Amino acid sequence: MNAKKSKVLSGHHTFDLIIIAVSVVVIVFAWVMIAKSFNKYKSVEAELGVQINEFLSNNDYLKILENLESEKSSLTEAYDISRQYISAESDETGIMNLITDSIAKQGGSLSQIRFDNYEKLSNLTKETYLIPFSVTFTCDYVGLVNILDELCLSERLMIIQNVNLVKKNTDSVNNELTVEISAGTFFRPKKVTN
Repeated sequence: MNAKKSKVLSGHHTFDLIIIAVSVVVIVFAWVMIAKSFNKYKSVEAELGVQINEFLSNNDYLKILENLESEKSSLTEAYDISRQYISAESDETGIMNLITDSIAKQGGSLSQIRFDNYEKLSNLTKETYLIPFSVTFTCDYVGLVNILDELCLSERLMIIQNVNLVKKNTDSVNNELTVEISAGTFFRPKKVTN
């Protein structure tokens, strides 16, 4: 009976070893699967982070586009104004006539108009030049204000950079001034196409 019992015990022992071995294999397999899943999770998490950053970046671009869309009408208006008030030609003669007529209309007397070298403006999408000029004339105070208004509201965009006034007479009856203005206007040359 001892031999039979020993065989039964040894059969139990073998069965226990098989169970333990299978359990170890299952645990190792589960551990490997968990590790693979964790690595895959980390990879998916990293990819998700990249996609979130791309989305946020695209969202920033979307906000910029929305802002531009909301500003479209004012930008279009500014563009139309620039097309209307920035000539396609330098036309120094036209500028001189505009200034001369304005001074004469106010009872003033032109002494000198001098054009300086044109300055190409940078950071503009279209080639644009500043035409700097200086004007010296005499007139009274009211005439000066009206001349400045006319220049600023003329059919050409003009900038007044400096106005220098010198009272010509100390006589209180005569309010005549000598005025020196540094100013400029703009032009965009037409593109020549062949």
